[in-house]
Amino acid sequence: GFFRGMPTWDKVMALPYQDRMRAFRDPEIRKALSAEAVEGTVEQQGGMTDRRGRTRGFFNRRWDLVEVFMTTKGQNRHLEGKTIEQIAKEQNKGIMDAFLDLSLDEDLQTCFQAIDRNHDPKVQKHILGSQYTVIGTSDGGGRPHTADRHETSTQLLGHWVREQQAMTLEEAVYRLTGKTALMHDLHDRGFIAAGKAADITIFDPDTIAPKPREPVATLPGGGIQVKREAVGIDHVIVNGEVLYENGELTDALPGQIIRGPLYQANA
Repeated sequence: GFFRGMPTWDKVMALPYQDRMRAFRDPEIRKALSAEAVEGTVEQQGGMTDRRGRTRGFFNRRWDLVEVFMTTKGQNRHLEGKTIEQIAKEQNKGIMDAFLDLSLDEDLQTCFQAIDRNHDPKVQKHILGSQYTVIGTSDGGGRPHTADRHETSTQLLGHWVREQQAMTLEEAVYRLTGKTALMHDLHDRGFIAAGKAADITIFDPDTIAPKPREPVATLPGGGIQVKREAVGIDHVIVNGEVLYENGELTDALPGQIIRGPLYQANA
């Protein structure tokens, strides 16, 4: 977690759930928590850890870089994507009060994330506008993951193209399709042409956008994964078969593993 190695935080986080809730409501304990995590009057011993317990450095107390990733109550959905610093200013509260009030309102189930400095919108727009930027070519990881980025394409087409004009619609579609295929040396897909695989998404450029995040217990052992559907997508066609139509999945399963030439050469 962010606060591992901060003495008061370590004590509070080790408490049973109900005791932890009471501690977070205590004004004096809040002052101590704020001194460590906001004002920085107490040095952090050890470091932050990720979901797998690996050390990932120290918390830099940049609350303008800590955002609400996912809420559990509909009344708080409007806070998703906002930083704690933004929320504190909007609610006329201190940083720690804004952070803990939201957490307590949702029974400590709110998901927060530390965002990188390159999440600055101006920097992102500049990077996306570069002809050298390739979008959506990463794999899905070697294991099921809590925070799958389902919204990569819908966020690009909705926010960055329609709202921010970071690039033209045509360029964005090319980045998501043809450019990706060419990068992986896949010559039978990525473009609509005779003889190529019919992988086609039909969408409305005026409405396409990601829906709010929602937790679903789809991981092994009932673990929570983030689900994020989209609006503005009418049909998805894979290998010439309709996979998704007017908001509903069909029974078709036309997908297959694509092997590029490098894999085939080393097989």
